[in-house]
Amino acid sequence: MQRRWPGTMALAACLIAGLATSALADPVSISGVYSTQPFGAISTNQLTLTFPDFAVSIFDNDRPSALLLVPGFDVNNNSPLPFTQSTGDFALHSTASIDNIIDADVTGHIAFFGPTVTVSVPNECPPFISCNQNFSEPITMSGFVTIQQGSHIYFRGSLKGSGTVTAQYGTFPPSQFWQGTDYTFTGLAQTPEPASIVLLGTGVAWLAGRRRRLARA
Repeated sequence: MQRRWPGTMALAACLIAGLATSALADPVSISGVYSTQPFGAISTNQLTLTFPDFAVSIFDNDRPSALLLVPGFDVNNNSPLPFTQSTGDFALHSTASIDNIIDADVTGHIAFFGPTVTVSVPNECPPFISCNQNFSEPITMSGFVTIQQGSHIYFRGSLKGSGTVTAQYGTFPPSQFWQGTDYTFTGLAQTPEPASIVLLGTGVAWLAGRRRRLARA
């Protein structure tokens, strides 16, 4: 009779995994902007995420790698420029401000997927005339973010969306050649619903236990 127990547990595990996967809270709409600008030898980097009931904004200009996309955008003229980039892992603090921005710790990572273009700004410009090139390309994005204030979790889950990346390059001094890049996007945020997962897991565990008792009878 006990030979049925491993099979029962395997079935229960499969059911829990399958049901837990479907136990997701309804997705909510989000919008966001990731902006990185040259600032001397480093870059200023800001990520703003707006949810229906709150927003967060994290900012850093002390360490070039804190939120800076890798390999970044400070490329040479007549060079390829990939818009498929990643923030890497970040862990920064959002300070309460206007536009419903809350005070919270924000951790996670975001990846952007876009085309590769070629920067080609004319090398010779008329006196006091700026020669520049502006890009505007479609992108998609995905990531995982946790937004937490003390023990209260505002959001922990995945992000997925699409939008546009814009970038500008120019030669007019004193501007640097790379003059800034912005990713603007909208999409959906989805998080597992713990209560539903626990309820489903409890029910399946009870069913597995009942089958075990019947098998021993």
